[in-house]
Amino acid sequence: YFDGDGNIYAKNKRYQWSLVGNEQFLTQLQLIMMKDLKLIKNKMQIPWPERNNNIRRLRWSSYLAMIKIYHYMYDDSVVHLDRKKSILKIILFQQSKCTYRQS
Repeated sequence: YFDGDGNIYAKNKRYQWSLVGNEQFLTQLQLIMMKDLKLIKNKMQIPWPERNNNIRRLRWSSYLAMIKIYHYMYDDSVVHLDRKKSILKIILFQQSKCTYRQS
């Protein structure tokens, strides 16, 4: 799911992982990630309020949260986009000075 509707962002030691989807799916995903990864509950944003739908954005924006999410998504993963995995790996583990924004 992340490979299609997810986003990673890093600039000036500011990190963000986000996912856009329907409110029901993201609510369940957040509960799972809070339990499995011990992440804090975040308020979901409404990315396009003018559309009047149930689409939301869930995000975490700490380095530690992104490390946990990286391992949760990619350790033992068989199906994923190598492009997103590689970019997130560079951002988190090689501490590149470049700015990345990948959707």
